[in-house]
Amino acid sequence: MKPLEIKGARTRLGYTQQYMADQLETSVHSYQKKESGKIKFTEAEKFKVGKILGLNLKQLNDYLFDGQLDSFLFAQNLPIGNKNQYFGNSRVLSTE
Repeated sequence: MKPLEIKGARTRLGYTQQYMADQLETSVHSYQKKESGKIKFTEAEKFKVGKILGLNLKQLNDYLFDGQLDSFLFAQNLPIGNKNQYFGNSRVLSTE
């Protein structure tokens, strides 16, 4: 994960850590630790963060999946071809 990229994207949009925590339904303290890289986002949270911050798939893969998005999808036994089906304008992949 690239904490500085996540923080930069968040601050460019004018979002606070409180706003992000509210969107992820977690505490600010937990979000702060996740954004700083001290603890990891869950897979579902990665997709939510990407959607909230308006990241494209390349950014999502780079910032949150460390270039391993295809491997993640493969491990979940999901088709890799059209990743937009997991990260479109209105849909977020459920990993629960």
